[in-house]
Amino acid sequence: MGREQTPNAPEVATILGEWVCPLCGTFCGFCISFFLPPAAHGHYYKIRQLDPADLPSAELAARFLYLNHFCFNGLYRTNLSGRFNVPYGPPKNGAPPNETSIEDAARALQAAELLHADFEETLDQAQAGDFVFLDPPYAVNRRRVFREYLPGSFNNPDLGRLKRALEALDSRGAAFLITYADSAESRKLLAQWKRSRLYVRRNIAGFAADRRSYYELLATNIDI
Repeated sequence: MGREQTPNAPEVATILGEWVCPLCGTFCGFCISFFLPPAAHGHYYKIRQLDPADLPSAELAARFLYLNHFCFNGLYRTNLSGRFNVPYGPPKNGAPPNETSIEDAARALQAAELLHADFEETLDQAQAGDFVFLDPPYAVNRRRVFREYLPGSFNNPDLGRLKRALEALDSRGAAFLITYADSAESRKLLAQWKRSRLYVRRNIAGFAADRRSYYELLATNIDI
């Protein structure tokens, strides 16, 4: 969640859209052309260098899938110009997706409505009886928490908007559950809701030795 629904929302929306559209075969064709050559630094950087603005939607979706599989630690991050800049990293998450897995995803997404929008616009659609799960980037001033997925990501000035959005969800009768790093910011943000404090391991660090455990807050407006 940020000023867009997810930090990489345009490409995520495109890749999921390709899974549910009649051009799934075209998408699979691009996937095959990207994944078929042996995984290597050179091929990875050739695909990364492609300008997303110049690609048709099916090729853009296949590029995203390829980069996600072969980039370092599966991380999505951009430079100040909005260009994906994560280096190559040997994949640790098994075999790349095949045509069967893509078709299975397409069937599972047939009933989904995909949105590329500001989080307030998205949350405005929730009505009484809906359940909303929120996991925004953590805007925390006093310690380093990874959140800079791209320029304009969710940050401290957005906390007031998020607080009002939670109150609006509650007033409409929508249930929500939100997770946030335990911090002065989150305790203020979530003070009026039912809260639980959890000790969790964060795996965003590139190297296992740098991965640590932290406290997070879970907050909700319902009894659980």
